This record gives sequence, C-alpha cells and structure tokens, in this order.
Amino acid sequence: RAILTRERADLTRETVPINLKNLLEGRTADINLKKNDMLLVASDSVLVELGSFTIYGDVQVPGEYDYAEGTSIEDLIIKAGGLLKSASLAKVDVSRRIVDPLSIESPNVIADIYTFNIKNGLVVDGPPDFALNPYDQVYVRRSPGYIEQRNIEIAGEVLFPGKYALKEKTERLSDIVKRAGNLTPHAFSAGARLLREKTIMEMTEERKAMQALSKGLKDSISTDLLNINPYYSVGIELDKAIANPKSEYDLVLREGDQLIVPEYDNTVRINGSVMYPNTVLYKKGQKVSYYINQAGGYSDLAEKKRAYIVYMNGTVAKVKGSNRDAIQPGCNIVIPSKEQKDKMSLAQILSLGTSVTSMASVVALLINNLSK
Repeated sequence: RAILTRERADLTRETVPINLKNLLEGRTADINLKKNDMLLVASDSVLVELGSFTIYGDVQVPGEYDYAEGTSIEDLIIKAGGLLKSASLAKVDVSRRIVDPLSIESPNVIADIYTFNIKNGLVVDGPPDFALNPYDQVYVRRSPGYIEQRNIEIAGEVLFPGKYALKEKTERLSDIVKRAGNLTPHAFSAGARLLREKTIMEMTEERKAMQALSKGLKDSISTDLLNINPYYSVGIELDKAIANPKSEYDLVLREGDQLIVPEYDNTVRINGSVMYPNTVLYKKGQKVSYYINQAGGYSDLAEKKRAYIVYMNGTVAKVKGSNRDAIQPGCNIVIPSKEQKDKMSLAQILSLGTSVTSMASVVALLINNLSK
C-alpha cells in the first residue's frame, strides 16, 4: 500500500491510494509523478511498542529497565543487583497490563497478577517458562521474618545507662529498667520522663499546621515556627509502672524513645506573670499561693485562672488553689499573661489632639463662609 497526495489545478489536494505490489508487477498502469506530489510508502510490519520493565521492593537497585525479549524474573532481579537480605523468598508478584483492542466494555479486572516463590535462586511455583512482557511490573516483597533492631535509650539514675535494642514489640518501661540493672538509690522515679521521636507522618502534619498558622506573619516568625522539634514528651509514672508491671501505667516502648531518670530535685520553679520569677525549696503540703508569694506575688498582667503546673515526668495539671498535694518536687508553676491591648502613647494622644483642633478650625471657617 502507498498513498499519493497530489495538488490539483485549483491548489486543493487529493489522495490517491495505490497498490504498490500490483504497480511494480505491471498489473496496474504506472503513474506519472507531477510537481509537488508526495508519495508515502507504508511499512509491511507492525510497529511493536516495547515498554520497559519495572521492579520494586527489596532489590539492590529498584527501578525501570529496558525491555528485552525472553527476559525472566531471575534475569530482571540480577539486572537490579540481586535480592537484599530482607527480601522474601516466599512471595514475588508480577503485574501485567490487560490489552484487549476488541473489547466493547470496561472490565472489572484491571491487571493480571502472577505470584511466585524463589528457591536456590530460581523462581518456582508459577507458570512454566514465564517470560516478562513489555510494561510488566515485578514486586519483591520484604520478608515478615526480617526485623531490624529497634533501639531506645535510657539515661540517668540506672546502673547501666545507654542504648538498648527492644527484644519484643510489646516491651515496656518496667522491662527496660530491669535490663538496665534497675534504679540507683538516688533515682527519683516519680520525676522520670520519656521523650518520643515523631514519625514522618507526625512531622509532616505538624509542619502543615505550622505553615497554616504562620501565614500572614513576618518571615522571621514564620521561620521559627517551622523549626519543629523532632521529639515530644510523653507523661509517664515510672514509679507506678515498676510497682505494677504490665499495667496501664507500664507504657509500651517505641523505637527512638528516650527514658530519662533524674535525681531527686527538691526545688519548685515559678515562671510567667509574677513579680520575680524564682526557684525555691519544695515544702510538702504548701499550697500554690505559698510559692506565688515566694516569687513576689502576681503581676498586673497575670491570668490567674489559667495557671498550670508542669511536672518533671511530663504531665501537666491546672492549678487548684485548695489542693495541697498539687505541688511536687521539681515541678514548674507557670502563670500565663493576659492579652495586652494596644494603648495610645503620649505622642499619639498629642497628635490626635492636634488633628481635632485642626478639624475644629476648618469647621469654624466653613460656618463663617456660609453665614456671609
């Protein structure tokens, strides 16, 4: 088959189909070519679309690889640098495109899936002589029996502080304290605190919230807001966890956790809207008011009803004046400030007075002009 595109006398174009085989064999009349004729000779073979392979998962170099006829799963794994130690030999999946040019309806099945396992470096338990097609995707799964060490850290008043690998997914506070040789005689277990590492998802969500909050603020403030701390404090009661193993007090640990067991601290800090922020000695049974007086009392901007206490173990409680047990050794009493309303400075007041005087003069002048 050939196509001749020819220009007519009125400069319009026409298409003349030609059976090229008959013409070359003399079975049809030859055609004399004219000025501006364009002859297109079609290929006698179908163009094959050779899409690349893609391999995912636990191989050395996952990614796309050029198509080559006769490529097996083993061949593609070798091209990808081989399996990682974490790869599963029990499950390798292949996803294949469904191609049906004669279909007249939208199918429910959108891919053909083949599953294999690997033995002695060879793929078994699948269709025999299985070769990859263009656009096939191979998934090498991670073995459920491959678990990397998950480390936590314990610091402070234990016999053997340092890093520890978790033995079980459900290892708890009391378990790790035992493995660290238990608490020293100087440990203040009620003040122990836990810092937990944020996950990537938690960091992302917090960054989005900070970005939304920082809109409309100055650049320097926005930058400070986006410097997110990778850890957050988890309120624990280590003394109760040790006394009641496996109870609700005995927190299940997570990779990256940092347990800090301090020495006994018999001071109390008073911060915020007080006359003189101070650190004073803890006295059992004293009310919050006693410690506020030790800081000179409330300032004029103190928001007394919103005062709160931050304990050494990371827990927070609202101040209740009648509660004598609210104050514990090492805690921090925080008195928030009221929102300050913008007050006019002396210069602004004088400027406003000048403006009023000028306006009065203009009004008087207009009245005089109208009365004439």
